Amino acid sequence: MDDTGQTPGELALPPGVPLDRVSPRGVPLDRVPEPRLLRTPAARLGGHSGTVLAAVFSPDGQVLATGDDGGTTRLWDMRDPHGPIRTATLPPGRWGPAPAGQPEPRPARRSAWAQPYGFGRSLTFSPDGRLLAAGYREGTVVIWDVTHPERATQVSVIGRWQRRIGAVQAVAFSPDGRLLAIGWDDGTASLWSAADPRRPVEIAPLLRRRHWIGRNEILTVAFRPDGRVLAIGMFREGRRPVLLWDLADPTRPARVATTGPPKNPWTQKTWTPWTHSLTFSPDGLLLAASCTARSQRIGQYGSGPPKYDNTVLLWNVVDPARPVRTATLTQRGGARILTTAQRRAIASTMFTGHADWVRAVRVSPDGQVLATAGDDRQVMLWDIANPAAPRPAVVLIESAEVRTVAFSPDGRLLVAGGHGVSVWTPSSGPGG
Repeated sequence: MDDTGQTPGELALPPGVPLDRVSPRGVPLDRVPEPRLLRTPAARLGGHSGTVLAAVFSPDGQVLATGDDGGTTRLWDMRDPHGPIRTATLPPGRWGPAPAGQPEPRPARRSAWAQPYGFGRSLTFSPDGRLLAAGYREGTVVIWDVTHPERATQVSVIGRWQRRIGAVQAVAFSPDGRLLAIGWDDGTASLWSAADPRRPVEIAPLLRRRHWIGRNEILTVAFRPDGRVLAIGMFREGRRPVLLWDLADPTRPARVATTGPPKNPWTQKTWTPWTHSLTFSPDGLLLAASCTARSQRIGQYGSGPPKYDNTVLLWNVVDPARPVRTATLTQRGGARILTTAQRRAIASTMFTGHADWVRAVRVSPDGQVLATAGDDRQVMLWDIANPAAPRPAVVLIESAEVRTVAFSPDGRLLVAGGHGVSVWTPSSGPGG
């Protein structure tokens, strides 16, 4: 029985074929059709001096916002995907003087562990496309009015005068635009009312530092499309890093489930998982997460080298209080930190994916394609018409590591960000 209470079936291996070379139903991987490879994007966007960690389309698909680890946000006119035009640059730290009687905040703590996420996946458009919220290392969220992208103006700042000391690593508008979920790298997360974006108000704390023992950081947040469930992904020492919250009453959110990658029994004291990215399917029935789990065996005569397992996990969340894992997309070479018995137990739902860390996941607007991207310089498009048996259909070859991906609202474009931004048009669909 796995961590969700589900009892997977056993896999009968073909003679002489190792487990990590077998697909579901016992088919050797060399008999599985190869995905189609694409090597040339429709366009490349320049101008960022740092690593691009965030990319998000406006609801009408005409504007793309990209953010780098230096805190610079750029807005792009995407009406011609083959010739995007940069319309504005929003620099970090652009705010007015302190309100009367407010003290200057303390310098922000910059977590060395979270350095790759310093600016984080911290961009989100409001559902009407008029507002853009951006999170910064200084611990603030700036809300911009981008009704006219070329003349973007600051509306309000969250966090500066509340003396936050952690970097903002995750921010998301609710589907109705009335709530804003924010996560900091000090392990805190909260819900804010954005009904009046000029005066956002914190209405409910979700997590506080006093809740944690050891290092814990919020890395990603995502609302279910109906707005009634919030998923939080964390770096969380020794505990499962995906938390689900019931928001039926936003002023009194209730944590209903905690899940994540499977745990190896003999590394319980040295097992550290974290979640890089989260995404719901448009119908809200599927939750996908890219996770890394680090383990290190500590023995009587010293410690062994750390091992890393990089996976993409898919859950059925029809009942968010009881998520059921439907598929595991594991890195090439198999699930490294699991025991043989554990690997056999999940083999019927295990599929081979990336060769390195998976940094980002997104589901297409029609719910038929899952995009995964990571440090192996690839963006993989999976056919998830059957979520229990994802099929790698298209692979986009990038020139460097990929940290973020985003679909346009019509699903015709896919943007990949890392050391630059690429615009892809895999318009023929996952089936090739």
